Amino acid sequence: MTMFIRLPVAVAFAASMLAACSRADMTVSPGVVSGCTDVRGSVVSVAWDARGAGAKSVRIVLTRPGSGERPWMQGPPVGRRKTGPWAADGLTFVLRDMQGRELARRTVESSACPRERGHG
Repeated sequence: MTMFIRLPVAVAFAASMLAACSRADMTVSPGVVSGCTDVRGSVVSVAWDARGAGAKSVRIVLTRPGSGERPWMQGPPVGRRKTGPWAADGLTFVLRDMQGRELARRTVESSACPRERGHG
């Protein structure tokens, strides 16, 4: 009897996982920005293609560590947009369809800042 109770739960979980694996793509370039403290942020280019997921339009929201989502843009299922000079380590771009389903997620990372070399 236990097997009959668990099987539908497992099937439902598998179905939800397959639905989450959409055929949408999103890239952030560069994906690694400067980690130097004198750099406030970087401009990155975000490109997306959600046609394979069947989306007619999409939205991209932003999250930062310790904060909630905030809207960034809404538009066609295929596109490209640049940020201002505010993209920094931990900034995450979340591509969603208009029903709110997550289609893709990319997080900006930072590189180590090289130490200054001494003169002489």
